[in-house]
This record gives sequence, structure tokens and C-alpha cells, in this order.
Amino acid sequence: MRSLCLVFAFVCAPLLGEETVTARDGRTFTGTVLEKGDILLVRALGRDVYLSPWLVSGRAPAAALCPPVEYFFHEEKFLGATRGKLDLSVDMERWGQWSADGICTVEITDPKLGHLTITLALRKLTPALFEVRGVEYECSWSWPTQNYARLIEGLVRSATHEKDLKSVWKAFRFFEEYGDEGAAAGWLDRVQALAPDDPGVAAARTALEVRRLRTALAEAQRLVAREEPEKAAALLAPPGAEAVAAEPVLCKGVQDLRDSLARQIETLHSVRARLVELKVPRDDLSVAEAERLARFLQGKDPVPSERLAALCSEWAEPLSRLEWTPAQVEEACALAERVAVFFHQEKPDGLAETARALQGSSLPMEVKLSIFRFARTYDAPAAPGGWESIEFKLPDQRQKFHYSVQLPSNYRPDRRTPVMLSLHGQHGKAEDMNRFWGKTAEKYGFVLIGPEYIYGRASGLRFSVEEHRAVMGALQDAASRWNLDLDAVFLQGHSQGGNASWEIGGAHASTFAGVVPMVGVSCNNEVLGGFQDTALYAIDGSLDGEMPARNRQTIQALGRLECDAMYVEYQGRAHEAFQEEYDAVCLWMRQRCRPAGQDRLTLMPHVTCDARRDWVEIISTSKPLPERNSSQPAVATGEAKAEENQITVTTRGVLSLRVYFNPAVVDLSKKVTILANGKRVFQDTVKPDWSFALKSSFDRRDRQEVFLGQTTFRP
Repeated sequence: MRSLCLVFAFVCAPLLGEETVTARDGRTFTGTVLEKGDILLVRALGRDVYLSPWLVSGRAPAAALCPPVEYFFHEEKFLGATRGKLDLSVDMERWGQWSADGICTVEITDPKLGHLTITLALRKLTPALFEVRGVEYECSWSWPTQNYARLIEGLVRSATHEKDLKSVWKAFRFFEEYGDEGAAAGWLDRVQALAPDDPGVAAARTALEVRRLRTALAEAQRLVAREEPEKAAALLAPPGAEAVAAEPVLCKGVQDLRDSLARQIETLHSVRARLVELKVPRDDLSVAEAERLARFLQGKDPVPSERLAALCSEWAEPLSRLEWTPAQVEEACALAERVAVFFHQEKPDGLAETARALQGSSLPMEVKLSIFRFARTYDAPAAPGGWESIEFKLPDQRQKFHYSVQLPSNYRPDRRTPVMLSLHGQHGKAEDMNRFWGKTAEKYGFVLIGPEYIYGRASGLRFSVEEHRAVMGALQDAASRWNLDLDAVFLQGHSQGGNASWEIGGAHASTFAGVVPMVGVSCNNEVLGGFQDTALYAIDGSLDGEMPARNRQTIQALGRLECDAMYVEYQGRAHEAFQEEYDAVCLWMRQRCRPAGQDRLTLMPHVTCDARRDWVEIISTSKPLPERNSSQPAVATGEAKAEENQITVTTRGVLSLRVYFNPAVVDLSKKVTILANGKRVFQDTVKPDWSFALKSSFDRRDRQEVFLGQTTFRP
């Protein structure tokens, strides 16, 4: 006996009374909307989405798109080899008729393969979702496993009465959900032939067009992120009038991207042609590089051709927007070479000389900061796209740590690449995360890093300093080897790795652009305050023991804190990988980055290594910080705010505090004031200390956040 699984859902979305909720980042969620305390719940098709109020920008009634259908067949993915259409015949008298105990028998005949009898069992998962599982079958041949997917598709086709309007509507809905827009359009043509005056046809066609536009826009955005504008432009057809009327915001987004891509492609072609004329051809130019070079090439003074390659670099962006002179170009290129040499070393040799060069440069501050952040220091990797194991030691530690890494095939050492830091489950290993996320990371152009942080311990996660160092150290070491975009680092974990994501993500929130715990829980709600400084996307199944209830409580708490937080709960499912959510997660990641200088920070250290949050650090406390997170209230807490060149700090249990001066937070050309617990502890101008900035960034392996000085005081 073998089993066959498919899914029926008694639904047609959107239903009467449903709403569409729009998030700040432009995503939409349609379903039944419920207000759950401090959270908005959108419920549809067995997937509950909990959104913090901060994340919601609007909500409106959703218009019904088509007449309700009795059910549709749906699987997330159809696997197996493609073969010709199955010519199936089904006993229509019995199809869809279930006994009181939820059993149905279906007769199927395929002339090429023989006869098959399947006994199906129906199980209700939610009021809107049913699982149908084949409990046994008998056949006159060996039914190949790889044909199961085609069998399910064939069942839908064969179970449809082409002269019956309701049955044809049902088939249309299946292929619409299946994602076969061509087949869905064909079934819709049959609906129109059966019922020419049916008002639902026009609405369904519009819905199909809107779905196509959403799919095309998401894929185009992915291709844009991978620097493939020509491919992205080819996907985007102009929206029709009906779609514009139904979804004006979506269609405007499509049209705006079409217009932007047209301009970008024109710039790419013209700059490439100009470089060919100058005998310095570049076929691998990105859009940003082409636009940057275009400004230099259009300047009133010519740029030496030997400097054009350097001026492609990201550090040259602010210079290209100024009224630059040839002398400034030469000075900037020379300074960029010096800074690159400094950061390319294993030890910070030449610190004083590099600091003097930065201090003595006549270039504007914004150009010097850009050179500091983005001067190229990385060599090309040996084999991008492979999965490699790395051993490393932290500078102040004797213990060795390990991580595995996969670079995307489009990785280039002269371009920053976003990062996915992925934590494995209790019985897993670092390399397991390649099996989970490898293909998706490659698809969206992420560097995938899998830290080894528990080393096979049966006891699993200990919430210890060692685990924090293993994870954060892996990121730091990788940043010394490859050109990582440290403003786009996302922490993700599965199962025990999900628990660790809550723990480490909350403790080091200002490091991450977002945190994605999957089938995990926050084991210490004391760390939740940290999520005011980053974004959260949690995922679980409703049957995963006590964890869903705990996650719902946690998301309520984050809603009260006005965090950028959402929680997706799949109804009727348990402790799974939820790979169907991966594309949505990556698109969510692509819309976020670490802020360039946060003006509000939360301090709540629970172990000795998480006492720093971005530009403020607890140096000493009235009670010592533990080596392990014991789930007890924090021995010291604080909050720091920056507004109009004044930093205001409130603390509890803190003996001494340090503030690092970030030019993205305070204007160093003016006096900076610091108030601590109501009293003024600092008021002065801050002279940029390039030596401190170089050493700080070198030690942290993070040049994208620049600190040009610091001061320590007792609050």
C-alpha cells in the first residue's frame, strides 16, 4: 500500500466581509481581519498572519472576485518528471460523495498505464481547509511515484463536467491557485461560453491579471536586486485598464518600475558604448555603476581613463554628485587605495599613517566617510556558489569555532552582498542549512552562513556567552573574507535555531536588519525590548505543541512596544520547515536594511557579551552580568535617544556608560550634549578621531557604521 496526499479547501477568496490590509512596506494581506488585543490578525486559507499595529498602513473591504465554488484541489508544489497529459476517466457518480465517516473510493483508468482504485480519507483541518489522504489503493501495474503530481492534476481535469458551469468554475479556481495562468484563462473562456452574461467572468479576469502582475513584479524586483535589469524589464507588461481600476497602487508600482528600468537600461547601454570608445570596455557594469560613471563622463572636465574603474566603486557616489575637479578625483582615488590597503590586512598596521591621510584630506566629509566605508578591500573567492567549511578564532579567544558558507553565483568582491545567518536545529549541523536555504539564498543573491554553535551537545542550546560568540564571531570572520553588506544581515533559525534566533537576535538587535525565527519561541521575554531596534518575521504551525500559544503572546507584547513585527501561523500544521514561506521571507528581507544611525536604542543585557547596542555601551553595572541567560530580569537596563544633537540616556543598575559618536546620529560640526538620568554629563564639539574610527571598524570588521570618537561617564 502507498499513500497519495492532496488538499481540498471550501473557499473562494476573497469572501464577503473579508478585508485587505496594507503594510508599510507595500505588502497586502487579504482575509478575515480580527483585532486581537494589540495585534491585527488576518486569517485566510489556513494561514494566520499576526501584524503589529506599527506595521499596518491601511485596511479596506476586499471585493468578491468570482462566485463561490464548492472546493478546489491544491498542493504547494507538483514534483516529479513531466510526462504527457493523463487521459483519466473518473467515476463521476461517486466522486465528491463522502460517507459519514469521511471515506470515498475513486475509480481511475489510464489507457497507457491501467486501472487504479484509490480509497481516500477526508480530515477537517480548519473550517476552511480539509486534507484528503489516500489510505490504500489497488492497481493492475506498478504506478510510478513520480507520476503522483500529474495524477492529481489529471484528477482535476477528469473530474470536471465541461458542460456544467459550477464544475468549470471549480476547475478555473484550481488552476488559478496552482499558478497555471494559461490553463486558468482557458477554463475561464469556457465559463464565458457557458454563461456569456455572468458578471463574475470580468472580475475573475481582472483577478487573474492582478495575480499575474503581482507575480511578475515580485520576480522583477528579485532580478533588479541581482543586477539583471534587462530580464526584469522583459517580465513587466503594461497593466490593463481593468487591473488599474482594481489595484491602482500595484499597477502604479509596476509602471514606475517599468519606467525606471527603461531609464536604467538606456544609461547602461550608453555608458558601455562610451567606455568602448575610450578603450576600457566593461560588460559587467551594474546599474548603479553605470549611473555613477555617467555623471563623471558628463562632467565639464575629462576623467583619466585609468581612473574610470576606480570611479565605478560605491565610495565614489557622493563625489559624482558634487562639482568635482580633476584634482579631487586624483586625491579621492589615492585616499581610497590607502584605506583599502589598511583594511585588507590581518593586523592594523599603518594605522597612524592612514588616520593622518584621512585627517589631512581636503575632501568633503561625506566623501571621506564614503571612502572609509566602501573602498574595495576584498579579493575574488576561489569558487563562488560552493559550500565551504571555515574554522576561525576570535581575536581575544583561544577556542576555535566553525561555520559553513555559500556564496551566490553572482557574488563580486567589488559589490556588497546581503547575508543570511542561518542557525540549525538541535540535532542538526551547520551544513544542514544549505539543504534548507541553499537554493533560495542563491535565487535571491544572499551569502548563506551556517554557524556551528552547539557542537552536537545533547543538552542543546544553553543561552551562553559561548553561543553568542560562535554566531556573532562567524559573521565577523566572514566579513573579513568577503564583501558582505552589513546593513543587510538577517538572522534566521529553525527549531532550536529558532529559539536561538529569538535569543541572539534580541540581544544584538542593532546588528541585524531583521530576525526570522521558525518553529521556535522566545525563552526569555526580557529580551523582547531589543526587537524595537530590528524587524521580526516569525513562523510556526498551530499544532506545534505549546509554542504557537507562546508566540501569539509574544507578538502581542511586541505590538504593545510598536515593533516592526509579524507572526505567520499555519493552521493544521506542526513542526515543519514551511519552505513555501521562503520566497515571501526573502522579499521581506529585500525591503529592509539596518538604519544608518538609529535615534532610539534599548539596553537590556542578559549576558556579558551583549552590553553594547550600536552607539551606546554599558561598561560596568552594580551587579555582575551573568555568563548565561538565566531568564531572570536584567540586572541593568537603559534607553538612549538622540534628537537635535542631544543624547538623552536613562538607566537602572548602570555604573558607567560609553557613547560612541556616529556622524549619522549627531552632527559633529556642532556641539553635542549628553543628558544621563536628568543631568548633563557632556557638552562639547567632537573633533573627528580617524585613528579611533579605523581601529574600531577594523576590530569589529564593520566599516559601514563609523564611530569618530567616544566618551565614557557615570550616569
